[in-house]
Amino acid sequence: MLIMKTNTTLVLMILLLIACTKENNNRINTVAEKNNSVLKSLTEKIKWEHTKSFSYLNDFKEMTNNYQTPSHACLYYISLFEKMQELEHDLKLHFQLEDDILFDKIIYH
Repeated sequence: MLIMKTNTTLVLMILLLIACTKENNNRINTVAEKNNSVLKSLTEKIKWEHTKSFSYLNDFKEMTNNYQTPSHACLYYISLFEKMQELEHDLKLHFQLEDDILFDKIIYH
C-alpha cells in the first residue's frame, strides 16, 4: 500500500535525521536556528492541513454511521467503506508521525 511505503520512508527519514543530528549536531543546530521561524511556520501550516483533512474524514465517518454499510450494499460499496477505514487509519498514523515526531525533531531538536 502506498501509504505504508510512505510511512516506512518517513520512519527511515526520521532515523536518518537523528543520526545526522548526533554526528553533525553543531552544523545542524546552526542551520536550524537560522531557519527556525520558517520551519515553524511551515510545520504549523502542515499541521493545520492535517487537522482539516482529518475533519473531512470524520465528516465522512459520521455520514456513514461509522462506515456501516446497508444490508443490501453491493461489493463495491462495501469495498469503498473498507478502503475509507484503511485510509483513516493510515492517515492517523502518518499525521501522528509527522506532527508528534518528525516536526518536533526538526524544530525542537
